[in-house]
Amino acid sequence: MILTKLLDNSNLNLLGYKKEDFKEKVAEICNIPISWANIVDKIQFKIKRFKKYFKGWGYNVAGQLKKNKFPLQRELQDLELMEENGGLFAELARRRALVQANLLQIYSEEELYWFKGTHSTWPLKGDNNT
Repeated sequence: MILTKLLDNSNLNLLGYKKEDFKEKVAEICNIPISWANIVDKIQFKIKRFKKYFKGWGYNVAGQLKKNKFPLQRELQDLELMEENGGLFAELARRRALVQANLLQIYSEEELYWFKGTHSTWPLKGDNNT
């Protein structure tokens, strides 16, 4: 309850969660009953459960992006070869533009994933360049 209220008042895009089902998953995790009397223990347990679930969720999202990227890259390469050999019809040119847009979206999400990963590990582990 407290966690969902905090998340309702915050900007989820700043946290990097742009998926539609984010709030529903948070509510589902927070509404699982816990039989502890101490409110602090309840909150800590719910936060731990929340963190564990969304860590796995983030890995699944990154893996799905990687799965989707390779077929799109192959299709784009095939379309570019067709264009070099004899030109593309209007429908294939639209398909190429759609594939390029999807790849750019995947690249931007991957970049955001790695950007956030480096900013979270650097303060913990330090700079290994020296």
